[in-house]
Amino acid sequence: MIYITNEHLAQRITSIFDTLESGFEAGGSMSSASKGVERELIVSTLFREIFPSHFRFTSGDITDSRNLKSGQVDIVLEHAYGFSFPMLTGGPRLFLAENVAAVIEVKSDLVNQWKEVCATAKNVKKLERKFAHQRLGEFASAIRSGEVSANEETLKVLDLAAANSKGKGDPKIPIYAVGFNGWKTKETVEEKVRSSDVDGIFIVKEKIYVGNTANGITGLNSMLTFLQTLEADFKKE
Repeated sequence: MIYITNEHLAQRITSIFDTLESGFEAGGSMSSASKGVERELIVSTLFREIFPSHFRFTSGDITDSRNLKSGQVDIVLEHAYGFSFPMLTGGPRLFLAENVAAVIEVKSDLVNQWKEVCATAKNVKKLERKFAHQRLGEFASAIRSGEVSANEETLKVLDLAAANSKGKGDPKIPIYAVGFNGWKTKETVEEKVRSSDVDGIFIVKEKIYVGNTANGITGLNSMLTFLQTLEADFKKE
């Protein structure tokens, strides 16, 4: 993990925190629905600027090969090589689970909206990503069981392709919660991650990040650690 010792980077990340908090405060007089949409846009717009342009941050529903669906999620991190199905330009999309790198739920106050986050996380975790090696393996199993007719040479090719294929990651989609407000101590946030389906929590005002692979990180390093976690999810296939 990289810790911030570069004063120029520290200044830039401080400015990003200030931008997030200013955007949050600016929407204070809007209706709850409008504030929610604005705050999702603040986060997704920021991430679009931080990450390379070929990564997409949009919203919509996710479905898997078993016909399960997540319901609407705030922000979907979509793999660069994948595709999804919009109806209108800029509108919600239907995503295939295999093309989703991660999901982010954005809330004004995680303490008061934690039940909503947990409900969404439970739906997301019901989905399964089937990667190339799994699909090839299932086809080979169908041949061995006699469900599909094919010769021995085809079976060998399938087994070899499955062994050499990319995409051997976690079948479950990572989901993170971003709250402008939330719990005040990293110990409380750590307990919330341990006891839920959420893979990580980032609290803007308190500058706290806790993930499954990172104990409580505070200060400017919290944002850097969260960004590195998302970068790692994008790189998994």
